Amino acid sequence: MNLTHHVIYLWCLFHFTVTPSTSYNLNRQRLTRRDAAISNSPSGNYAPVVDKCPTDFFTRQPNDAEAKLSKSESDYINTRAGHSIPLWEDYLNRVQLKDFDVNSFLHKAKQNGGKAGETLPNLGFSLSGGGARALCVTASILDAFDSRNEKANEGQVGGILQLANYAAGVSGSSWLLGSWATSNFPRISTLDWRLDEENDLWDWNVAKHFLKVWKIVKKKKKAGFHVSIVE
Repeated sequence: MNLTHHVIYLWCLFHFTVTPSTSYNLNRQRLTRRDAAISNSPSGNYAPVVDKCPTDFFTRQPNDAEAKLSKSESDYINTRAGHSIPLWEDYLNRVQLKDFDVNSFLHKAKQNGGKAGETLPNLGFSLSGGGARALCVTASILDAFDSRNEKANEGQVGGILQLANYAAGVSGSSWLLGSWATSNFPRISTLDWRLDEENDLWDWNVAKHFLKVWKIVKKKKKAGFHVSIVE
């Protein structure tokens, strides 16, 4: 029996032994299609490919305190900071800090341009690992600082997410960050249907997509990358 037969066998086993009768009562209207993977992906999907590094490829050593950003990252941060000036102004005017002059704070940024760490703060989110639990906690953290969250705005923290230049995570939090980024950063609350809706991993409307995923995993293996049970 090859691996494909094993997958089919396991699907049948789970489907006919642990599928609750309520699994067919999925709210189909909430099963909306995600945005496609990054449009400029060399493979056209999530399968990795071997490619040449750019001539100006730059890697920072973690123990080098004198290391600087690569040109590409520096350009991104400067452009991002420049675009965030009105976001900073809007946020600071909304929270109305006591004894704080918003115009004075943003004067250099407006005059000399937004520069992270110089004329504007350089913010980032550092998110921990811990499997599925970390994934859920990361989602709650990001949503809690999102300006699209009315409750976050009421608590005067909505909008901080939009001010951040970085978001980094490991293990469980990286699962969310990677999917979130390649889906064009949708509102987190639109992604939580699998947590609060009665559904089943082995429902046909879910399982029918497994073959497509299997083909992508095969492309990863064909490209020379290790494939594990995670895939």
